[in-house]
Amino acid sequence: IHVIEYGIVTQMGTADDIRLRPRTSYAADLAGSNLIMGRAVAGEVDTGTHVLTIADSGVAGDVLATIHPTAISVHRVPPEGSQRNIWETTVDLIEDLGERVRLRTGHPLPLTVEITKAATTGLGLGPGERIWVAVKATEIGVDPS
Repeated sequence: IHVIEYGIVTQMGTADDIRLRPRTSYAADLAGSNLIMGRAVAGEVDTGTHVLTIADSGVAGDVLATIHPTAISVHRVPPEGSQRNIWETTVDLIEDLGERVRLRTGHPLPLTVEITKAATTGLGLGPGERIWVAVKATEIGVDPS
């Protein structure tokens, strides 16, 4: 597969390569993933607005981190558990996809999140609502940029 942006090939690879390791925001959008640029040091990625804990502590330098929208859990209060990445954010947008709902979150780390419609209803979510999101360190893919 060739990913072409503005007439230029920006990434080549198998569908899995592009899905798991998108190299641009456009490729990440096509793959249905979140792409985050940052700098990795000692098991963390600093995005400039937020620090993510990652499972691979051997990665260092400028990186591209990926998080699949279904790997992000949504809560009304700070969750307890094994997730290493927990932060408060705002629901900026809600898109109805049938049985699933796509949320777009805001500062400190804009992300696309997918949850069930039942979860959205149960949590009483709407645009502008404050929520807590959580991601396990093992759910964050990291590759040199």
